[in-house]
Amino acid sequence: MKDRLTGTVRDVKTQHRVIRAFLATIGGSISRQEHEDEITFLFFQARAYILSHFETEEGFMKSTGYPEFGGHKWQHRFITNELDRISEAVRSGSAYRVEDHRLVRDLVADHNDKTDTLFLNYCDKRATPVIARRT
Repeated sequence: MKDRLTGTVRDVKTQHRVIRAFLATIGGSISRQEHEDEITFLFFQARAYILSHFETEEGFMKSTGYPEFGGHKWQHRFITNELDRISEAVRSGSAYRVEDHRLVRDLVADHNDKTDTLFLNYCDKRATPVIARRT
C-alpha cells in the first residue's frame, strides 16, 4: 500500500479513514473483551500503519514546501514516542490497556483533526489559482 500512496491530499484523507477504522476496531475489541493477543495484534498493525502514514505525509509536506513542516514533524515524533512507549510495555508483558487506547485514539484524532487539517488547507490554497486584482 505504501508504494502506491505517494502523497496527495486524497492519499492523506484515505489514510486518515483507515487509521480511524483501525482505532475503532481496537476499541470494539476492547469493549467486547476479546482475547488480549488479538487486541495486541491490532495495536501493532495500527501502529505500523500510523508510522507509514507519517512517513508518507512528511514526504508530501517536503514536496510542497509546507512552512510548518518542522512543527508538524515534531508532533509526529511525539506521537511515535508514545506509540513506542506503549509498544515496549506490551512487548515486556503488559496488556494493551483501555487507557493506552484512549491516549492513542485521542492523540491521533487531535493531530488529524487539527494539525493535518492545517496542512490540507495549505494544499487546497496552493492548488487554487491566485487572481491578481487590478487597483
